[in-house]
Amino acid sequence: MGTAGQATPGHRVRGGMNFIAPMDRRPRFHANDHARDVLVLDPHTVDIEDARARPTPPSLDVEGFVLCRHPTDVRDFRDPAEVTRVHCAEIRELLLRLTGADEVVMTPTGVLRFGERSPECGTLNNSQPARFVHIDVSDATAADFTRRSAPSQARPIRRAAHYNAWRVL
Repeated sequence: MGTAGQATPGHRVRGGMNFIAPMDRRPRFHANDHARDVLVLDPHTVDIEDARARPTPPSLDVEGFVLCRHPTDVRDFRDPAEVTRVHCAEIRELLLRLTGADEVVMTPTGVLRFGERSPECGTLNNSQPARFVHIDVSDATAADFTRRSAPSQARPIRRAAHYNAWRVL
């Protein structure tokens, strides 16, 4: 492998990622005020693969994610009304198609994030990168959301899945 950030054969780079180290307290992350974080970060250098170069593309069933081209009719992702009106419906239809689900329930609109060097970083709620490996939904949060999203008590949910849909702008 090459040095950090340097491309190597096979469409891979070495890069730094922070994990959370074992802690005596429950970790806390504050998206808008990192001074309030309660985290012990454990940096690691890892191989990062460009999955677009794989001979067999990643799938939800094997790797747990899929990469796909998905054009949008959204013209201004900084306009919350347009994102709610257009983007949410587009992502709902995409997830129905990709997963074969009977139903897709969308949570509030997506989050717009900016790189640290962008003048817009931190100007919106939760618009800074987390900077550590994490999950967005705990088991308890997933169970609660599934209960609240049930279409009716007459038709219980037999299986539920939670997906994050990321769009690079």
